[in-house]
Amino acid sequence: MLTSLDGLFRAGHFAQARRGYADILRADPGDAHANAQVGRIALLSNAFITAEKYLARAVELAPGDDALKELLADCYARQNKLARAVPVLRAAGRDAVAEQYAAAGDTPFDLHGPRSTKLAFQELDPLPAVEASVNGSAPMRFLLDTAAEPVLTMEAAERARLRAVASTRAGDGTETHLGVVRSFRLGSIEVRNVPVVWRDVDLPASGAIGLIVMSRFLTTIDYVRQALVLRRRSQLRAFKAESARHDAEILPLWLAGGRFPCTVGSVNGHGPRLVCLSTGEPGVGVTTSEKFATRWGLEFGAPRTGSGGAPCYPIVADEVALGAATGRGIPGVVGPLLDDRLGFDTIATFGHEFLKRFAITFDFTGMNLYVTGPPA
Repeated sequence: MLTSLDGLFRAGHFAQARRGYADILRADPGDAHANAQVGRIALLSNAFITAEKYLARAVELAPGDDALKELLADCYARQNKLARAVPVLRAAGRDAVAEQYAAAGDTPFDLHGPRSTKLAFQELDPLPAVEASVNGSAPMRFLLDTAAEPVLTMEAAERARLRAVASTRAGDGTETHLGVVRSFRLGSIEVRNVPVVWRDVDLPASGAIGLIVMSRFLTTIDYVRQALVLRRRSQLRAFKAESARHDAEILPLWLAGGRFPCTVGSVNGHGPRLVCLSTGEPGVGVTTSEKFATRWGLEFGAPRTGSGGAPCYPIVADEVALGAATGRGIPGVVGPLLDDRLGFDTIATFGHEFLKRFAITFDFTGMNLYVTGPPA
């Protein structure tokens, strides 16, 4: 029973899997895995009350499972309850992040300013970038990369006078410093007490802004008009009326790991199936596996080295689509998908070279993705 339900979950049939796990819990409320999966599915949709209840119970039932503790900490963090995440992270052995969250104080991601702001792109390619001020600094350029944690270069951190509250060292020796930005100004809106990291990283900018910040807003990355629009979530009703006037494509939205947005899409007519969106991969519109690329009849180009040193093969997809929002002749690669980080299976990751045809809005309250194309 559990194996088949786990298969439904991995295939993205979340509602059906949840009903099955709920049936198990009616018979055995102490089943740790079923509790964890109900909580995990709820967290994908930002259903925080349910997620918190079942993930906390799962942690009680399986106290040695650090991955469950990290899910529970993510649940707290998405609600700006960083103080509640601190002991959970410490129990999971994530002491550096726990110190960082503790340093953020009682009001992390504290918004000040008007109901919305618009930031013009400083450039569209190779990736969109906007200007932001850190701790009162002169404007610095930040890439828009949905999968990125709020990250700065070492030089930018020095300019912003950041102080590390903890540091970690990766296996390759790269040191990452963790701290808190007291003032992060994006257009006319200021976000206070933002956990950030900085390291010796090769970026064509001072840093990157990802969904950890953007998910605090009703966020539109408008590639067509080359602007980032940040609205307070209270503006959702007005935005829905506006999107209806522009015949926006409305798709379901799930958020995995706090920074991996997923929806349903298709490649060469295969789908709709689960896909991940990632705005931070220059020159790539679609990434898929060798299995799917072969099944779809895509021709492989000469191998090259991809991100992380893994081999990849250039491809061109005849058609990539999010609902009726379609792009043709989309360049991409055959390479690793994000499934291990997501916890479920996708057919592709859609990236910059596809997404830049549209305006995409992430609604993390109603959990919908809005996609509109260029004006007629």
